[in-house]
Amino acid sequence: MSGGGGNDQFAWLGLLKWSLAYTDGTENVTPGEISAEDRAFLEKVMSEGIVDEGVIMRRTLLHLVKALQDFLGVGAETAGDESAKLLAAISAHQAQSSASSSSNPAEPDLGELLDELDELRDIVEQIDFARSFVNMNALPFLLGAASSGSLVPERLRASCLSVIATLAQNNPDVQDVAKESLAVAKLSEIFASSSDGGDAYKAKILQALSAVVRGHDPNSADFFANDQAVAIVKEGIVSGGTVCRRAVFLARALLTDDNSTPDRVAAFADVMETVVELAGSSEEIDVRETCIGLLNGVLTKGGESAKTVFPYAEKIKNFCQTVVEKWKGEANEEEKGYLAEDMAQWLALMKLLKQAVNGGGGSVTSKTAEAAPL
Repeated sequence: MSGGGGNDQFAWLGLLKWSLAYTDGTENVTPGEISAEDRAFLEKVMSEGIVDEGVIMRRTLLHLVKALQDFLGVGAETAGDESAKLLAAISAHQAQSSASSSSNPAEPDLGELLDELDELRDIVEQIDFARSFVNMNALPFLLGAASSGSLVPERLRASCLSVIATLAQNNPDVQDVAKESLAVAKLSEIFASSSDGGDAYKAKILQALSAVVRGHDPNSADFFANDQAVAIVKEGIVSGGTVCRRAVFLARALLTDDNSTPDRVAAFADVMETVVELAGSSEEIDVRETCIGLLNGVLTKGGESAKTVFPYAEKIKNFCQTVVEKWKGEANEEEKGYLAEDMAQWLALMKLLKQAVNGGGGSVTSKTAEAAPL
């Protein structure tokens, strides 16, 4: 075919069109009756292949409500006011559900319910499905389950907290409903009363609180108006581990937000030294970077906000010098590249510190101010 000339491609195209016009690649087969077994198989494939997110959300909510009724009913004699209110809400919900549906789905065991909540969390990652689920009045039941203490298994409470976090993440409509549901106060109380819970459970509480508060001015205002909410985040900062990671992430968002005020920054003044220590010595790189970002944001605001960092200027200088010396002495080029990134962050922080001091935000020793350029 090498010498066929420039029109070969058009000849092949014509042949292809002719071939497709006169054959479809199948053989003549007389259609027969489909067997009952094959029909059942096809119907099963079709039913399982089509996912109705609305049905899944309603089913999971009904299963959660029934599970809560069972758990709270067992401990009814010791249930507190919140549990009693939740039981009353469950009764109302079941009455409404039975009026709108002639049948209820089969009840799962705890393991199956946890799997359903995991599937639900994947669904409500989409903002529209999150709104739809909250419109089913689901948020009070999720908060109620998380608030029920030892009456409800910790695994179920933790799963409900994860769903709350996913629902509220960057979703103002859900955050509005969370405010109406007093989510900030309830989540703060859950953390304060979780002395028996592990770090993973406490981290989930902070994750849910963070999703409810971040980027939502009314909920942020509720947070700073609630002494317990502020206290649990400060407790998280000094705790270490996953709890610390969640706490510093939330603190950075709140204190560097455009609506942050000197009073809000001052509320965290007593843990600012811990933030500086974490920035310089935490073993987790994301914690170090988050803390440096927090300090950068507070210094950028200047004025009274920046003053909360000034007492620890010498520590910042020492950490910066340590990174510079490590960079100078590192022989491995790849490792030196990583250290160069750290060094750039610390030098930028020192520059901001000097600017804040010289800008009239406060006063530290001239020695500290001169250290900024290194």
